[in-house]
Amino acid sequence: MKKNNMVKIESGFEYKNHYHFTPPMAVAILAKDGLIVSEEQAERILAFVYNIAEITVDQYLNTNKIEEYAT
Repeated sequence: MKKNNMVKIESGFEYKNHYHFTPPMAVAILAKDGLIVSEEQAERILAFVYNIAEITVDQYLNTNKIEEYAT
């Protein structure tokens, strides 16, 4: 399902098209390293990676805001 440049995959996770990582691409990348996963598993892996990245960026930005106010 596509809306506003977002793609919703079966697991319910939405990711932006400009990330350029689709479940089939993740399957291929992981297979090169000898890790065989299904597209469903790849969807979950991508969802996890994107969530961790979002949390990391949010924490980084919030930390910098706190440091700016402290100085």
